[in-house]
Amino acid sequence: MINIIIPMCGESLYETSDDFIYPKILTEIANRTLLEYSQDIFDTLKEEAKNIYHSTE
Repeated sequence: MINIIIPMCGESLYETSDDFIYPKILTEIANRTLLEYSQDIFDTLKEEAKNIYHSTE
């Protein structure tokens, strides 16, 4: 089994615009968030995988 650690925080987590108050990872493109797009690659794994979403805050 593969453990996949996905960091969910960091220095540049939020957009610099005052109009957008959500984390960048929740930005939508074509009705899907960047987080959803980032997870697509894991569907191609042949081995069993466990996703771990990590926040240090």
